[in-house]
Amino acid sequence: MFSTLKLVGPSQAQYGFPKMGSFIDQTPELPIVDQLAGLYYLHDGPNKLKNYADNTKPLKMIGSPNTAINFSWANLANHYDTGLIIPKDWTAIVISSIGNNKTTDGGLDLSNYGNDGEILSGDSVGANNTGSNITLYANVKNGNDLSVKSVNVSYPAETQFQVYASVFNDHPAYKKINAVTGEITSAFVDMTDRTRVVSPARTLKIGGHYRPGILTGLRRISLVAVFFKVLSDDEIKQNADYLRLKWCPGAGVILS
Repeated sequence: MFSTLKLVGPSQAQYGFPKMGSFIDQTPELPIVDQLAGLYYLHDGPNKLKNYADNTKPLKMIGSPNTAINFSWANLANHYDTGLIIPKDWTAIVISSIGNNKTTDGGLDLSNYGNDGEILSGDSVGANNTGSNITLYANVKNGNDLSVKSVNVSYPAETQFQVYASVFNDHPAYKKINAVTGEITSAFVDMTDRTRVVSPARTLKIGGHYRPGILTGLRRISLVAVFFKVLSDDEIKQNADYLRLKWCPGAGVILS
């Protein structure tokens, strides 16, 4: 005769384990959504092009970006176009792999970077090489000339998926978010002799940009949130805490 063994212990919810099948479409539900223009979960599922902030404005694929269960590979040739024209002041929260992306060149997570003749312009955030670092590029004026100004932030070697934020305003800053504690460390662009100005009216891309021949490397990108406002550190932390403590475990994204 066989007996039934019933396991008694902590519930699924206590540890944040995902429900069966939730890897397929782990809907992001951010606590702070004021002026949220774009929210995207890039994965191999039925809603991989969905804009969770506005379902009338889905992503458009450029080329054929590959998808995995909870992220997408993207680069200059194969990426996503949000269709969004960003304002002067805006914020992005991104989950992507900082390094170890099987590439020989840097690549951008989020960008409308391009060139008009010899003039470089646009807002971007991504890796400028294959090391464990991220660079934020802000659209500025140097005197009367349009240009970009950047700040580089280093991570420990072999750092992979992280939640981070980038703020674009008169004092552009990269927001490094500790995956364990949620602490935010800000790295500001040196704006000496520079003036922050709105980017040219090019649509914002995920994993791509508008300047051929450079920053062609692969990026692994899981989630992108775009706000048409400057989020405070408290607002960023509320959203980042939700993502790292609830959404990432549910979607199977392991932060390093």
